[in-house]
Amino acid sequence: MKGFYITVKNGLLDPKHVHAMGGDRNCGTIWLFLWLLDKMTIINYETGEGQVLGGKPITHSEIKQDLGISLSTYKRYLVMLREGGYISTIKTSRGLKITIYKAFKVFNQKIKKESDSSLASQHAGPLMSHQAKKRWRTDEPSLYKMTDTVVDDNTVKTIAPASGAEGEVIPDLLKDKKKHIQIIGYFALAKSVKFESVKHQRTFIKRHTRAAAELVCYDIEKIKNVMRWLFKNTTIKWTLETVGKYIDEDLNRLRADKNKIIICQ
Repeated sequence: MKGFYITVKNGLLDPKHVHAMGGDRNCGTIWLFLWLLDKMTIINYETGEGQVLGGKPITHSEIKQDLGISLSTYKRYLVMLREGGYISTIKTSRGLKITIYKAFKVFNQKIKKESDSSLASQHAGPLMSHQAKKRWRTDEPSLYKMTDTVVDDNTVKTIAPASGAEGEVIPDLLKDKKKHIQIIGYFALAKSVKFESVKHQRTFIKRHTRAAAELVCYDIEKIKNVMRWLFKNTTIKWTLETVGKYIDEDLNRLRADKNKIIICQ
């Protein structure tokens, strides 16, 4: 997705990094590194490791589409980044899983356009159209006062305020900077989950992190549309894994039949 800032620490502006990334002859390595930073969607702040596309395998064709570099150049840049200690890779049958070391990123910071009325609207959580906001009613402001679920405009289900047993403040997942946390927040909203404590919320996040990470490469609206369809049309106990299973399907071709979902031809 274009139009967002890439966060880079100025410590990178150092001769040792210039040398580690190939010096004058292979200065293009920095462009691959910036691409990886842009696609980094999850950071473990305890270890300082970031996952590119949430751990989804990356192929050369994806890189070529954006950067236009050849396969041999791509492999050469990867070697430099690995040997320089910037990344590590795990080879899979579908591509490379890439981890970035000393990871840092400010998520969802969109570049301001002249037509934008204010910066505030850019940091109010996931970007949504006016119609999307209307459909989801007041799901944006807070998990403490949420009065909506993933249903149509004529059906609103109230969720009780989320607060701890002793006045404990429970974080608003929809306003978290990490996209996979936002996805988990929408899932909690759809399931009418009332967090009893911060510990309860953290356990819920941990339980659904892997499935949410696999969805970060998709648009928030697309994810919500699948949740909305599952909520309205099925009686099965669906999860984020279910959302991932049908995220690439045409929802108009899906039909719920008892305890299963059928894809119509």
